[in-house]
Amino acid sequence: MEPEQDEWGPMDDQSRNNARPSEVYANNANVTISAYDFAISFGIGDGETTETQVTVRMSPQHAKSVMILLERFVGIYESQVAPIELPQGLLDMLRGEAKPNGTEHDN
Repeated sequence: MEPEQDEWGPMDDQSRNNARPSEVYANNANVTISAYDFAISFGIGDGETTETQVTVRMSPQHAKSVMILLERFVGIYESQVAPIELPQGLLDMLRGEAKPNGTEHDN
């Protein structure tokens, strides 16, 4: 069996264990779902376009675990620092109450 390779060549156990995950900044996230997984694409957007930096795929169970952790830590942040304010239009869109352009959904 040949050793696993990355873009720089073969990876042995030592180099795989010392590899550091990439760190990226994102001001935009897009979520897609299927019957078997969730995918969150994180990117940098300027209001007109978004350049995806990384996509993270996970099981529905892991997505729910991440959601619970984020709710918990956002709550801790808000209690220790300050409430995080979001514009009402953005809140409506995130809750599925308005389309991204601000128009209401057809129900």
